[in-house]
Amino acid sequence: MKDLVPIHKPITITFYESAQEEIEQLTEEMELWKTIQMLHDGEELTPKLRQNLLGISLLFADIINTGLPAIDIDPQVTLQVINRDFKLGKILKEKGMFRLFRLAKQTVNLDLTTNQVLSDNEAELIRKDYPESIAKVPAYTTLINPDTNEPFKTQEEFVGWFCREAHVSRGVVFGRMAMIRKILNLGVSLEKAFSIIVTKPTTIRNILDEVVETWDNGRISKVDPDIAVQVAQKLSPNVDSVLEIAEIATEAKLNPENEEAQQQLIEHYKPLVTQLLDEAAANPSSIDAMDWVTRDVLLQPEIDYYFDEKTSALKVEYTIYKHDMDGLRYKEDVKYILFIPETPLEVPKDVIIDLVTRLPIKNRSMLEVLKE
Repeated sequence: MKDLVPIHKPITITFYESAQEEIEQLTEEMELWKTIQMLHDGEELTPKLRQNLLGISLLFADIINTGLPAIDIDPQVTLQVINRDFKLGKILKEKGMFRLFRLAKQTVNLDLTTNQVLSDNEAELIRKDYPESIAKVPAYTTLINPDTNEPFKTQEEFVGWFCREAHVSRGVVFGRMAMIRKILNLGVSLEKAFSIIVTKPTTIRNILDEVVETWDNGRISKVDPDIAVQVAQKLSPNVDSVLEIAEIATEAKLNPENEEAQQQLIEHYKPLVTQLLDEAAANPSSIDAMDWVTRDVLLQPEIDYYFDEKTSALKVEYTIYKHDMDGLRYKEDVKYILFIPETPLEVPKDVIIDLVTRLPIKNRSMLEVLKE
């Protein structure tokens, strides 16, 4: 048998116009997740499932947009291979959370007299003569809960049903929904947000926290001007773009109470954050992607610890980096700090934060004060 090597293509998602189609697709994908789980656990497949394996394999191929060259040889082996290479269960859960987000946030036109969902054009025609008969309602309230055969009454009930089906905690779901909202507010589509998040959700969440100082209800409310310039120096296509954002950042830094300057900086910064997320998502390694952001883009200092045998003290090597005009990182300065008992030292705040974070120090409450 020839080797089964799926053809890698971008992982995509397709959304549907109606809420009913979306919930049907969501339910179907959750059933597929259960099938994948059986394959992963090595459970014996039922005769019915064996009969339908080929069709399920083709559906998997469509879901993850990948070619399966040996699908006609043994569908079960093919499924096991693509599950190994693509972690299908994880992808299906991510798809499910995006569909959940869309259905939880989307509103539809409901005809209160017939209890039917209407298109915008249909609703507008009726609203002209009977304005009180049309209402905007959350999409999930028009859907039937498969467990109760009754419409979902609350978002909590809808999310709870999904969590049970997908075996995902509510904390994970609400955390993912918050992250999706942040990325959408950068000005990208839901499909684009999915492509950014799907392979590295934890890394993308950490990057969003690193590059934006404050979020307010999913929107950027405050940007560190220095970080904005650093990101621009690394990602902007030309010197003029860097100088433009540097000028805006300087104005925002000198006049922190000037809301117009702050908002102008945020608007110029959004495309850079999107580009940063794009490049991090394209990196095959989550660790390398995060390291690239913190070291190459944000220029966080490198802090290494040594034991100095001459003085019997902890020695800290504190390396500071800057960007040159081409956006390349260079080493600006290296400081060495010896921690000798009963010797007063002026230690950089970054070093103190790193020590408190990494070492088993008891008074960790000081960390929040240092980060302010």
